[in-house]
Amino acid sequence: IKPFTFVQIGAHVGGVNASHDDTMPLTKKYGWHGLLVEPNPFLFKELHRKYRDWPNLYFAQLGIGATDGNMTFYAVSDELDPETGKSLTGGRDRQWFVTQLSTFDEAIARKRMRSVKMIPMPVEVNTFPTLIAKPSHTIKMPHYILIDTEGYDWKVLSTIDMTKFRPFLLIYEHNKLGSFKKTAVDFTAKAGYRSAHQDHQNTVAWR
Repeated sequence: IKPFTFVQIGAHVGGVNASHDDTMPLTKKYGWHGLLVEPNPFLFKELHRKYRDWPNLYFAQLGIGATDGNMTFYAVSDELDPETGKSLTGGRDRQWFVTQLSTFDEAIARKRMRSVKMIPMPVEVNTFPTLIAKPSHTIKMPHYILIDTEGYDWKVLSTIDMTKFRPFLLIYEHNKLGSFKKTAVDFTAKAGYRSAHQDHQNTVAWR
């Protein structure tokens, strides 16, 4: 398939180490075309800086939701280096994964606020069809969709018409979905997808 296209929702800074996310190495190796979606303004700035010169990559600083508009996003602050988790202000260093804790899920955010600084802020939200229809990119029928939104994955997935867009491959994070874990599996199965756990936190669905 040329070009192979993807949408990554919750792109962070494009993978904080080689073992965590192989999307960007594969993009570089095979010339994939991709749309990187990240609502956290601190992380989006670094994401764009790292990959703005890569051909065939597009960027969207927003979230995905049930309706177009604005939502409250709980963002890990820019006091942490997104690559290393080290403090930028002289405070206690944290591991790199702390910068991945931003979320739209208020309940999850309140738990995390006990150990990491999070800033509630309004961010733009689009439905998946609105995102795809934007004239600022060419990714209209993605072959691969990757979702990593810290507990919000089912709500993002539920906005995607799987009978219309029909990606060959879908990966989403299931370990924070609670009772919606089975709902997500049933949703993809109804559209003709098989699924399996990739690891302890991600589900892969394919057709």
